[in-house]
Amino acid sequence: MEEKLEIRETFLKLFIRELISNVEVSPEEFEEVKKNGLGEEMNPSMFREKEPLKRKKEKILMKSVTPMTKSVKKSNFEKPKKINERGKVKIRKRIEKKTTSNLPESSGTKKEKINQLLRDRRINRINCQGPEKRITVIVNGIPKMTNIQLSEEEIKSVIADFSNLTKIPLISNVFKAAYHNLLISAITSEFVGSRFIIIKK
Repeated sequence: MEEKLEIRETFLKLFIRELISNVEVSPEEFEEVKKNGLGEEMNPSMFREKEPLKRKKEKILMKSVTPMTKSVKKSNFEKPKKINERGKVKIRKRIEKKTTSNLPESSGTKKEKINQLLRDRRINRINCQGPEKRITVIVNGIPKMTNIQLSEEEIKSVIADFSNLTKIPLISNVFKAAYHNLLISAITSEFVGSRFIIIKK
């Protein structure tokens, strides 16, 4: 009877110790404790009840889902504005100043008139048939005659100006050269008279 009580007491002690230390006890250790005892007296502090775990209550907040509406924004791009006609004229004048080539100015009024013909964007071709002959021009595909007449020396002066500008020497009687947007074809002859044709590209 006493042996059974001793076994129960030993089992109870091991069970309590297992609860405290959470360590598994093998049969060998059980026999050792049975023979030698626990080896230390149990303190009341070992049997303090643990505080119950407090579970945090999670509050599930139901958020009201509002339908997403895409706001259509007005485009920041403005419609292309119409270009003013005056602005077009100004742009054309600037282009003409850059692309139109002039001959070197001289004191003679006839050379200035030739430059006026070169600056006129309506004129596509200037034709000089010879000395003291009226110069003809092609205006928008239509031939027109001017009141400008050049002497033999003035015609050779115009040809020499193109030779100097293009740095092409006048070796033969036939001369061809291009200067910017101008193309000249000329013949120098004292027998039949010098002549030239200037074409605008």
